[in-house]
This record gives sequence, C-alpha cells and structure tokens, in this order.
Amino acid sequence: MELPQNSYLNNNKTTQKECIGKKVIDSYGWKIGKIIGFSTDSPENVTYFGIELNNGGFMKCKSTEIIHEHDSVMINNSWRIKADSLASEVALTMKKISALNELKNDVEVSRKIFNNLESGFDCEKKSLLERRRFLKDRLQERIVAINSQLAEVYEFITYIKINHQLGEIDEETYQHAYISFQLMIDKLISEENEIKYALNIVSRNITTLPPEPLKSLPSSQPQTIPIKLRIRTEDNP
Repeated sequence: MELPQNSYLNNNKTTQKECIGKKVIDSYGWKIGKIIGFSTDSPENVTYFGIELNNGGFMKCKSTEIIHEHDSVMINNSWRIKADSLASEVALTMKKISALNELKNDVEVSRKIFNNLESGFDCEKKSLLERRRFLKDRLQERIVAINSQLAEVYEFITYIKINHQLGEIDEETYQHAYISFQLMIDKLISEENEIKYALNIVSRNITTLPPEPLKSLPSSQPQTIPIKLRIRTEDNP
C-alpha cells in the first residue's frame, strides 16, 4: 500500500509493517538509523517505533512524530517545534494560575478547592520549568558540538583545496568532496539557526503571554574559504 508523500503515518498495523527496515532521517536530513519494529497499546493502535541507530544504539519514537518521505521516514524532531510546544504549555499553565488567583476571593470557590487547584498548578509549573531547563542544557550542548564540527569541516576543506591546487587530487574527486562538505555545512548551519531560535524561546522570563509567532529562519548559504598558494620552485624561489 502506497503512503502519501510527506504525511504522518496513519495508525494502521499493515502500513506500519511496511516501514520496517526503512532508513530514518531527522528534521535536518541526517541519517540516524533504520526502523526495526513497533509497539502497540491495543491491537490496532501503534504507539512507538523502535529505531536502530547508525552508531549501534537504540531509540524509540512516538508514531505521531514519524513522517513518510518517499523511500524513508523522517522524525519530526525540530528544535524549534520542541521549544514552541514547551513555551505554549508554560504559557497555558501561567494563564491557569492567573485565572485561579482572580478567584481567590470568590465566595463560590471553597478554600479547599482553591488550595487543591493551586497545588496542582504549582506542580505543573515546576515540572514544565524543569523540562525547560533540561531542554536549554541540551540546546547549549548541541550548539557547542555543531561549532566544533563546523571548525573541523572548514579545516578539512582547506586541506582539500591545498591538495587540489598541488595536483594531488584530480578535479572530479575535488568537486565530489567539496559538494559533500557543503551539504554537510548547510545541514549544520540550518540546525544551528533553529537552536538559536529555540534558545531564545526557552530563555525568556515566565510570562502569561503565548510565544511569539514563528519567524522565518535565515537560510544557510554555502560558505567558501578562499585560499591563495604560492608554490616555490627552483626558477621562482
């Protein structure tokens, strides 16, 4: 059965079985593994997919986060989606707290009901703030890793350029390597832009207002490193 392109997988076990063995990519195009199984909470309701990671590890992913894309599936794990979703939950909880405080002196709301709701909302708020702290830590760790990867890629591109100019790498090999590196840079910069957006969201002060509308992120542009070499010869010392 053919699935529509770029659509969330429907909750049908026959359809889900067709995904077994398909490669999995993330929101930024990185190949992370392949689907090896799924779990259900009822005969017809698939809840999670099991993914064998390229590094030999394992992870599970909610079926609602899996999107079909041609001959592969994508995990919709965008950093900005996670940040926006968490910010919306925090904003909603703060609105609940604010609305409850307005009922503090309402004679129709008993003290017991008020205290119970206040305690529940407070626990909800603390849980969300802890999730926000955890997400912020992950974002900061990831952006450090991306910057390190970019530095290594740019350094390697420099060596490729030098070897090409020295004639140690032919034009076809050079172009293939260069294009591959540029695609990698584009992915890293795209993810870095989303992380900066997400960090801005999770770093805001607590407010009762909903998160700002999603703004378009700057598109990543291939970056080149101009290198000029002067080769010394016997005729030209």
